[in-house]
Amino acid sequence: MLKKILKYFGFTLLFLIVLIILLPIIFKGKIIEMVKEEANKSLNAKIDFGEFDLGLISTFPNFNFSINDVKVDGIDKFEGIQLANIKNLTLKVNLMSVISGDEINVKTISIDQPTIYAIVLADSSANWDIAKASEEVTPETPEEPSNFKLGLKDLTITNANITYIDKTMDLSTFIKGFNFKMSGDMTADVTDLVTHTTIDTLNLEMESIKYLKNAAITADATIKADLANSKYTFTQNEFKINELILGLDGWVALFEDKDDIDMDIKFNAKKTDFKNILSMVPAVYMTDFASVKTSGKLALNGYAKGIYTETVLPAFG
Repeated sequence: MLKKILKYFGFTLLFLIVLIILLPIIFKGKIIEMVKEEANKSLNAKIDFGEFDLGLISTFPNFNFSINDVKVDGIDKFEGIQLANIKNLTLKVNLMSVISGDEINVKTISIDQPTIYAIVLADSSANWDIAKASEEVTPETPEEPSNFKLGLKDLTITNANITYIDKTMDLSTFIKGFNFKMSGDMTADVTDLVTHTTIDTLNLEMESIKYLKNAAITADATIKADLANSKYTFTQNEFKINELILGLDGWVALFEDKDDIDMDIKFNAKKTDFKNILSMVPAVYMTDFASVKTSGKLALNGYAKGIYTETVLPAFG
């Protein structure tokens, strides 16, 4: 009797192992078609990607869905401008959502070595504004629900290079070595988002003045996110820019029906040695910062309160 039980158990175990190996192959085509369909349906841009890879054994009961060489190229007035080039994009996808076929439930997103080029032209048009309006997608029929659902728990961005050009403000920003990690339960109405951010170098120039040159950034922040009401409250946090260490308190709220942002934010320097403050002086005025000798302390704090719109700025102090 025991041998018979072990025999059936062995066959069952073998069947499960074979099933786990075959499932990625069986559903690979289905997932690829859903990704292509979703991209073509939703975006005003040229989308291209390289090889796909599906894994299940190490992540069961989730799929590891990996895409290499993802490219997003502009069209129309942004023809010839590449918005994004991502070496690898990996999604951890709930297996049962794939089998049902109704939607793909994404648990984690990992973005490796993305190069982003974002630009605002003189007419205020932006090359990242590529989402099709709902009436453009389905002009005579009700809007179809997306095949993607974010049950997101983790988001990771590794070694990103980002360029931001705004010709309406004569502003240029260049970021190298951007790394970001966020964890939290995005399915909950209210959740704590724990984030860690580092930037190797940040260069900021506006109207030919270099405000930051090769600045190093580190930030650790816990944000209480009220996702139901789009309100985000800063709780535990520390931001370091060069030698200046800042703390941030307050909240930011987004409006559902418009692009306005409401805020009530206060900041203060956690270390007030004069040299820490001096490290933020625009680079155009600074040479040989390391050899500068200073003494004394200086308080630094401020706030931003009110609504930010295209024509109105919040109060600063």
